[in-house]
Amino acid sequence: MFADPLYITALYKQFLNRAPDPGGLATWEAILDNNPANRQTAASGISNSDENRTDIITGFYMTYLHRTPDGGGLMYWKGLLAGGISQPAIISAFVTSPEYMGFNHIT
Repeated sequence: MFADPLYITALYKQFLNRAPDPGGLATWEAILDNNPANRQTAASGISNSDENRTDIITGFYMTYLHRTPDGGGLMYWKGLLAGGISQPAIISAFVTSPEYMGFNHIT
């Protein structure tokens, strides 16, 4: 057995702020069991997961707009993030938005 549950747990904590669920742990252990070199695959899969993208975009909404995201906005920004737009580009869009400008009384 080549899988390292501590490594998988560390990835979950780093990217998802939680412990792995039994199914997720078993899935990633199976991937690592087949090839211990697949640590990069596991790291990429967890960091690029829908759950992580949701956390990232929700964090941007909370930080820059001081609110939770609406469903459409969340889906839009997650789609762009999944499509390769960078996090700094998304932040730039947030801080130049009319909502941000109005909230922060910037003229």
